[in-house]
Amino acid sequence: MGTCVMVLAVRRGTGPGRRPRVLTRHAIPCGWLSPCGVSNRHTGGRYLLSQYQHLFIDCLVPSFMKVGDYDMPDDLFYSREYAWVRREGDVLRIGVIDFAVKLAGKIEYVDLPPKGTHFERDDIFGTVESGKWVGEMVMPVSGEVVDTNAPLLDAPSPVHDDPYGDGWLILVKPDSMDDLAHLMSERDEIHHWLDAEIKAVQKDKK
Repeated sequence: MGTCVMVLAVRRGTGPGRRPRVLTRHAIPCGWLSPCGVSNRHTGGRYLLSQYQHLFIDCLVPSFMKVGDYDMPDDLFYSREYAWVRREGDVLRIGVIDFAVKLAGKIEYVDLPPKGTHFERDDIFGTVESGKWVGEMVMPVSGEVVDTNAPLLDAPSPVHDDPYGDGWLILVKPDSMDDLAHLMSERDEIHHWLDAEIKAVQKDKK
């Protein structure tokens, strides 16, 4: 069962061009739909058709926002310390964004914490290193590490080659999902922030 549902939204009223109100941005596994609504562990609840005039699911291939030469998937949260966060039910998968790894170049070493380690938000939980760069990874939320991408310890290249896929770093059980409110999730905010980061790097190179 693939994950293809990007947005669960509700639309009140039937006027043409009426914009939906986004209920959640969690990725939802395809196939969890029923005639009376949707129920799955990723949304954390059940939404019934009887509750709204319209309930619809956008089944989309995950889309990427492009900022300069860098990909920023729409279904993720982002920290200003270059981490991405994907909500997967009651856990969060965390990695490093395309912008940071492309600046770093070929990744030669990754240091990850042991499972069971608890971190507070803004703690350093590991490092990602290339021949010209050592990046400290800052925890975007408070929580316990429940899994790590152990194969990266011997073969770290996916961090650069596939940062939002096989290059993920850790899986975290957060103390509270409220920590996601501290992260960027709106396209305009993310675009404005990364554009400023790109210009800062370009200025430093001059």
